[in-house]
Amino acid sequence: MVAFYAQISAELRLAFGLLNNPELLHSPYLDMNAAVLGRLDAGKTDEATRMLEDYLVQSERTILAAFERSRNR
Repeated sequence: MVAFYAQISAELRLAFGLLNNPELLHSPYLDMNAAVLGRLDAGKTDEATRMLEDYLVQSERTILAAFERSRNR
């Protein structure tokens, strides 16, 4: 798991490095992070799991779209 995360982190750093404004890509997820953590802290693991699944799908699509736009410039 540690090696997998290290690989994903490296790939994301490369992808974010291609963007003109990575803060715009990242900022919407700050509130989502807090919401997932809030559900976990409240013991609502099922809700947190669903939220995290949605979060990961949305973030993957956003990153891939941004990466594709950067390649087409």
